[in-house]
Amino acid sequence: MNAALSTVADRVAGAVEEATFLDPVAGGLARLLSPLRRNQAAAGILGGEPLGHPAHPAVVLLPLGSWLSASILDVLGDERHQDAARTLTGAGLVLSLPAALTGANDWLPTRGPRQRVGLTHAATNVAALACFTAGWVARTRGNHRAGRRWGLAGSSMVGLSGWLGGHLAYNQGVGVRRATTHEGEAPSANEAPDLMDLVVEQHRALSTLMGTVADSRGAQRAEKFLQLRRDLAAHEAAEAAVVHPLTRQDLPGGESIATAREDEEAKASAALTELEQFDPDSDEFEERFARLRRDVEAHAEHEETEELARLRRDRGRENLVPVGEVFRTAQAAALRQLAEDEIASFLAMVEVARDAVWSAL
Repeated sequence: MNAALSTVADRVAGAVEEATFLDPVAGGLARLLSPLRRNQAAAGILGGEPLGHPAHPAVVLLPLGSWLSASILDVLGDERHQDAARTLTGAGLVLSLPAALTGANDWLPTRGPRQRVGLTHAATNVAALACFTAGWVARTRGNHRAGRRWGLAGSSMVGLSGWLGGHLAYNQGVGVRRATTHEGEAPSANEAPDLMDLVVEQHRALSTLMGTVADSRGAQRAEKFLQLRRDLAAHEAAEAAVVHPLTRQDLPGGESIATAREDEEAKASAALTELEQFDPDSDEFEERFARLRRDVEAHAEHEETEELARLRRDRGRENLVPVGEVFRTAQAAALRQLAEDEIASFLAMVEVARDAVWSAL
């Protein structure tokens, strides 16, 4: 019985993930909500940085708890509990706003299957919200029977939404950024790092370096921005030679996954090239760099959850250890060559890095 339910759930989730007709709607909604992530401080708060973990799973308990309590009173209570059920329903409506904002913040960086599931999750929440709103209006007008019916309908929608939310977090990794790796702990002292360990480590280093660029000024910012361009060029060249070909070869749907990551890298490359035209201390540089930083970190999350975690699951850590060594060697060769050539143009850096990587393989 449990296996049958799991199979049905997997098929439903898979159908939603492949529902490409949702992409235009998802893209339009993402553009509408994009201001949420333009301010780095606001995005950090919505993402849960002050808490040290994602905010959405915690915040969403507030409206859910209110609505669940109202439903319990509806089912087990009597006329004495009608006012309390109405108050709890209204409280859930108010508390749904921070839940929606934190959820939207986690969803905005997603693309492809994760974006489609997230959109369906949001649509189900909107349907639940509509039910609870209709129920609250009915209760306020004294029609508590209709209010109970609307409330139970809303609770059913919330249950479906919760399952989709669990799929987003636990199966697709939306809003989840672990300190070292997805799927398991960091390698022990006597365990060699695999491909995923090394790439994730580089993602963290690049994220720290981007933070240094954002926080510095003058000569230090120019120096760190140059270092960032070199590190990104070497990192992308190694991924292009090692990670993406492996994804295409080994993963179901690997061609579309790798192409999506390459499109993100091309977008970041174009943004870096444009940034080279601006004074690093100018307002225009800061605004554009903030957008680049968000895009690069979203790209890193996509690689970790959609490529690397799946490669580790399908191939096993032990089989990715030698691939990790190839990645490390390729990236080191690119960095050495970039340091020797002292190139300032990012596009030229990418070409030099690619040549160095292929020479090292």
